[in-house]
Amino acid sequence: MSLMALLDDLVQPFERVDPGAVADLLRDTWGLAAPRLTLLDTERDDTFRVDHADGTVLAKVAHPLDSAELLDLQDAALAAAAALPVPRLVPTRDGAASRVLDGRVVRVLTWLPGSEAGVARMPLRAGGELLGRLSRALAGLQHPGADRVLPWDLARVPELADATTDARLSAAIARFAAEVSPVLADAPRQIVHGDFHPGNVLVDDSGAISGVVDFGDVSRTARVCDVGVALGYLIPDDGPGDAVRAEFLAGFESVVPLTAEERAIIPGLVVGRQVQRIVINEELGRRTGRLASAPRLWRLFDRATEDWA
Repeated sequence: MSLMALLDDLVQPFERVDPGAVADLLRDTWGLAAPRLTLLDTERDDTFRVDHADGTVLAKVAHPLDSAELLDLQDAALAAAAALPVPRLVPTRDGAASRVLDGRVVRVLTWLPGSEAGVARMPLRAGGELLGRLSRALAGLQHPGADRVLPWDLARVPELADATTDARLSAAIARFAAEVSPVLADAPRQIVHGDFHPGNVLVDDSGAISGVVDFGDVSRTARVCDVGVALGYLIPDDGPGDAVRAEFLAGFESVVPLTAEERAIIPGLVVGRQVQRIVINEELGRRTGRLASAPRLWRLFDRATEDWA
């Protein structure tokens, strides 16, 4: 099955859950008094901020197609990283991790303070260090659901060759297959977060990192792919990306030193992420009608390609 075919699952429509039914479940099963739900903007599930008498939590109602194995993988990753600022599962009153509502799994997570860092507020060295700590925390995790085929896995960039006719993208994919893929094949592998970008990193009012969220892309791949993903969203608007990469990598490698071979392919991984963002987002846009900002993505591709000397 091609990666583009796998996107069918990502865009499969689903009926939104009744917030009133969720509130009743939270009150009766989790014991949350007077829950007030605010629907958050997510694509894959129904996610609510829940303000209740004793504080705030996050309620996630999984997509109907999300398997129990996938959700358990996400929960296992959160548990492995529990010493870090990540959400934690809030058990029901009888100690269960979840409940089922209309055939969909409902989980409650702790609410992390802060707001999205965004590129402008992303602390580079601290961000790299946090990703390093997260990588180290997940390194020993084993799970039968981790070896899933994920369209956004950087190691799968060559599989996009048949999904584009653009000469620049095709050349980048061919070079990735020739120069990056052989290194990834021999690189250390482990379960990774898979989507560590400024929109999934939270910062407080002082600019310090207060958390990392969204474990939906957790999978097993080459560990350096996590670094490539992160740096793929930190390309500066002007000037070379060397300084940004150096600062982020200094933080990451203060916790998890990379091999020389891993370090050498990082610029190629950053280009690979831009290829994915253009090709996959174009396909998703065709299917959903929500088109990404193509000019901006192309600018980032061009900047990343310039840095891939």
